[in-house]
Amino acid sequence: MQLNYYSVLGLKRTATTPEIKAAYKKLAVQYHPDKHRGDVSYEEKFKQVSEAYQVLANPQKRRIYDLKLDYAAQQQRTQQYNQQAYQAARQRRPASVHERHYRPIPKRRFSKRDWQITVGFLVAIILFSLVVKTVMDFVTAQNRFRNATTFMEQQQWSSAHSLLSEAIDFEPRFSEAYQKRGFINQNVYKDYRAAIEDYNMAIRLNETPLAETYFNRGQCHVQLRNYQQAEADFSTAIDYDHNFRRAYLYRGELRLLELNAWSGAISDLTDYLKKPLEEKEKNKALLYRGFGFYLTDKYDLAIKDYTTALKTDTKNGRLYYLLGKAEYSLDQHAKACRHFTLAYNLGYEPAILDWESLCAR
Repeated sequence: MQLNYYSVLGLKRTATTPEIKAAYKKLAVQYHPDKHRGDVSYEEKFKQVSEAYQVLANPQKRRIYDLKLDYAAQQQRTQQYNQQAYQAARQRRPASVHERHYRPIPKRRFSKRDWQITVGFLVAIILFSLVVKTVMDFVTAQNRFRNATTFMEQQQWSSAHSLLSEAIDFEPRFSEAYQKRGFINQNVYKDYRAAIEDYNMAIRLNETPLAETYFNRGQCHVQLRNYQQAEADFSTAIDYDHNFRRAYLYRGELRLLELNAWSGAISDLTDYLKKPLEEKEKNKALLYRGFGFYLTDKYDLAIKDYTTALKTDTKNGRLYYLLGKAEYSLDQHAKACRHFTLAYNLGYEPAILDWESLCAR
């Protein structure tokens, strides 16, 4: 884990939701980049505070994050225990002469035929054992995989992860098991490096890799700030499946926010909006495309996208804030200040800084 969100907000794990919100408000105002004239260090702290708040303020995300903390602690305890056991084993004194037992091996002559029979018998046993082992390992791996799938449907992630690991031990070329274990590492344990390793194996072992595998690996690279590799994975997913709508959305978001490829981002988001998957993602795409239009000085188009999104997402303070920014750029100061106020009232604290600097004159 890169950050401890509780430490970022200066809280204990027993903190209540009001305490989390209060800590966030205090730190958001303290670290807001506009108060420090674009100081990169404060911008990074502001991002960390916002990231921590987005996770801890959401009960479901917080439960998953707490599970991840427990998992990390368990891994650390296991590692410490293994190190102690190893040190104890190294300190054991070697056996004395009296503890060692020797027995002379009787000498016996083997004829050529005896050797041929013995070698043939051993070869037959080895071949038979290999065949039996291969079949049994395959059957066992399939059984573990089916049980793991059932546990995943029941959201029993720890049991599913263990069974998938066992399936891979029995069948090291089990690409579907790597795919599902990668999903758990990515979305439950947030162990993105382990997830990437699993996705790499799934791609290597599958003659026709799934577009979804590249897409999931791209999401992991985003979390690890490997933005160029993430863009390449999203592009590969689109190459494998031109109808993979979500890949356009995530590549557009990445190009907009991290790679500063604003024109490419607008193109991706426009492709996604031709056939959006759900209302929430549609509004997200409109918000990001509107921001892309804003960054390219197309304020009218930005206002159009923000207004469209607000028709179904009327309580989104961030949308009202961005709408106000675009309106202010078009000298529509009264509308902008009204929307800054509405954004703040809806809980988007950064809007108050723009209101104070642009409207309270």
